[in-house]
Amino acid sequence: MPWTNLSTIQDGNVLICCKSNGKFKLNHAINFINRKIQLLNLKTNSIDEIMNSDTFKKVRLKMLNGEWPSQCSQCLEEEKKGIESFRIYFKKIIDYKFNIEDALKITETDGSIKVNLKSIELRFSNKCNLKCRICKPFNSIKLKNEYLKINNELFNYFEQIDNNEILLEEKIWDNLFKSNEELSHIYIGGGEPLILKKQWDFLKYLINNNLSKNISLWYSTNTTYLPDYAFDIWKNFKNVFFNLSIDDLEKRCEYLRYGLKWNNVLNFLNKIKNNKDISCKICITPTITWLNIHYYDEFINFFKDFNICNNYLYFPDYLSPWILPDYIKIKIIDKHKNLHNNNNFIQFQTQIINNNSNIELFKKGIQFNKILDNSRNQNFKLIFPEYYDMIKKYWDE
Repeated sequence: MPWTNLSTIQDGNVLICCKSNGKFKLNHAINFINRKIQLLNLKTNSIDEIMNSDTFKKVRLKMLNGEWPSQCSQCLEEEKKGIESFRIYFKKIIDYKFNIEDALKITETDGSIKVNLKSIELRFSNKCNLKCRICKPFNSIKLKNEYLKINNELFNYFEQIDNNEILLEEKIWDNLFKSNEELSHIYIGGGEPLILKKQWDFLKYLINNNLSKNISLWYSTNTTYLPDYAFDIWKNFKNVFFNLSIDDLEKRCEYLRYGLKWNNVLNFLNKIKNNKDISCKICITPTITWLNIHYYDEFINFFKDFNICNNYLYFPDYLSPWILPDYIKIKIIDKHKNLHNNNNFIQFQTQIINNNSNIELFKKGIQFNKILDNSRNQNFKLIFPEYYDMIKKYWDE
């Protein structure tokens, strides 16, 4: 990925990939507060300046030396525990070939390369139509007012919570493609990308410039919006890969992703699955937190005919699935006996058991959810009754 991929966040700042560790985010937060750190940004820097910056060069040299760069610590830790990391997942879904021999051929002694991107991750905006419990204002501006009210010493983890709209101009699009003739995979995230007019304008730009036919699109979408013209645009692309962000079933899903209607999820899924105009792949991508792990077996069984790719929540850490008390984690694993030969469950079990419990973080997460329940007139006890019985000692405390 440090040779072939570029990732962006909602304000245009860049990462090596979407799972790069918090160093970039920390720098971003410091930059927002005191303006002392300047980060490379897709709006202000050329692709060559970004890809041949000191960070990218150092990462490439470390990899060629057989070392794990600090930016890649999440994948390293997951692979140590036998968990399928994003590094491995990315290699499985990408159909272009690039290996160590290719890297050695094009890398100079200082780590610089002649840039020729094969994939890019674009996040046009933090505009979204939902207020998901796993999310934060940097990813969904709709959360801003609510989180300003609860942003106190306990929950003061936010970076920038203003409107982050990269809203790429054509001169930036030109910059992406003028020297990257092998660019073949474009990931589009948000916010919610399908509600953004500029995202559709970007796809039309690719079509009008005869670039679309060799490009695979890759979306993360909350399944709430599918315009009538979408398939007429998508059919001009090589294929479309959908990561559908669905965390649970029915009322529980609506609780976790506030503003969502379960029927919309099913309608979106049926339209994508049954459309014959595009070549597409579908992956159901639940974000696993301690809020939904109790019902993971029901989720797996409901979507048994689809590929499922678990996304484990690391931040905010007080919603991470493994922070539960050990005896509760054991009860949850025991509830999932019928899945013991399922590869998704094996990964699930490994992640939950091999990460440490943290009761104080768990209590903090309960407090956070109680605040949102009051703000949104929701009730965890009524939506998750069996699970509430299991954790009531901590919830009622």
